[in-house]
Amino acid sequence: FRLAPEHHVLLLVLHHIVVDGLSIDILLHELSQAYAALGQQRMPALPQLPLDYADVAAWQHSAPVREREGAHLEYWKHQLAGAPAFLSLPTDKPRPSVLGDTGALSRFHRLSPALEQALTKVCREHQVTHFMVLGAALSALLHRHSGQDDVSVGTPVSGRPHPALEDLVGLFTNTVVLRTRFAPGTTFAELLASTRTTALEAFTHQD
Repeated sequence: FRLAPEHHVLLLVLHHIVVDGLSIDILLHELSQAYAALGQQRMPALPQLPLDYADVAAWQHSAPVREREGAHLEYWKHQLAGAPAFLSLPTDKPRPSVLGDTGALSRFHRLSPALEQALTKVCREHQVTHFMVLGAALSALLHRHSGQDDVSVGTPVSGRPHPALEDLVGLFTNTVVLRTRFAPGTTFAELLASTRTTALEAFTHQD
């Protein structure tokens, strides 16, 4: 496309290996602050960062962190022992001979105000978060359509457990597995309770 002479476009190309979703938010926020400051012919007043990504990488290789890795690894070995290798969902086309990650993108669906209020009510009654309710519902749906009583779902985590990491740019995100086992006659209330426990344990061992 063609731009008028007084219009400009800034294009940022960043590999995922150096930024995650939260990093993009940080970059855009600081970029907007710097742009506004320069428009007023003053220097941007961005706060000094207490540490950088290299500091975090060094900390991850420190002795105290390494000592905790064993406990995290043992948790995941126990949690995922015997988990099915894949989810056997019925499809409208035969499975390819070589499995891959090619597929359609999901669309965003906004919840209606009534459904959101009902969801919030369930959260209060069962002391769970919206994420836990929707995660339990997804697992129940996959259980229903696959017929499997053992379902594992991967979910991303921010990987920023300490407040000092909140304003850093880098790739901190990670993926944890939420495994759900279904017994005959399991109620949704029981499913919520087990999902809450599974999620809290997974987030505790996300490193």
